[in-house]
Amino acid sequence: MRKKLIIPIVMMIILFISWWAKYLFFVPHFQAGPKNTLVSTKTKLVFVAISPEAEKLGIHIPDFIPFWKTIGVVDGEMKGTLWEFKDNGKTYVSYHPDVEMDVGSVYKYFSK
Repeated sequence: MRKKLIIPIVMMIILFISWWAKYLFFVPHFQAGPKNTLVSTKTKLVFVAISPEAEKLGIHIPDFIPFWKTIGVVDGEMKGTLWEFKDNGKTYVSYHPDVEMDVGSVYKYFSK
């Protein structure tokens, strides 16, 4: 009986540790850049609008974005998480800060 309980508990612990390790090692870490940009080693995001203002521009931010759509985390003063979503065929990134006042921003990928 104990063996039947220990195996699922160990599996859940391993899953939790691997999920946590994803954010430390495999998800890009962004920093605030010049002119309202977020920059990582391979990606640059350009500011589009603050979340409430994005709706006025016609960008609909989904209420629920699955955790596997995470594209990175923001370090420094702007600590938060970045989630990718599509609206009207365009790809945007929603930034959610790790603070109580959850007023995020919408970014888009920088293209030259």
